[in-house]
Amino acid sequence: MNVDPTKPNFVLRLLDQPPDEEPVIVPLEGLKAVFFVKRFEGDAKRTRRNEFSGPATGRKVAVTFTDGEAIVGTSLTLDPSRPTLFLFPADRDGNNDKLLVVMSAVSSLRKL
Repeated sequence: MNVDPTKPNFVLRLLDQPPDEEPVIVPLEGLKAVFFVKRFEGDAKRTRRNEFSGPATGRKVAVTFTDGEAIVGTSLTLDPSRPTLFLFPADRDGNNDKLLVVMSAVSSLRKL
């Protein structure tokens, strides 16, 4: 997957997709975020912690989405006027490595 935060969509190629098959074009509009995960299996029993579990690089922020989900993390480029924001979760032991947050799906963004 190749994601450019300045573009309105990204290209997704499935793991088992033949090389000659066209990739899927995914528009960011309508998404709340693109989650980059460490493992596809995840752990449904694990509860995400919204606290920092180690040193943090970047600005500490809390993001609340319009659906009520909240996540705490850091961002190297905090500019709410941009359409997207890369966020590195505070809980480094969780399955999310980073998120590309779609700002139109954010109800609140605050610095910590």
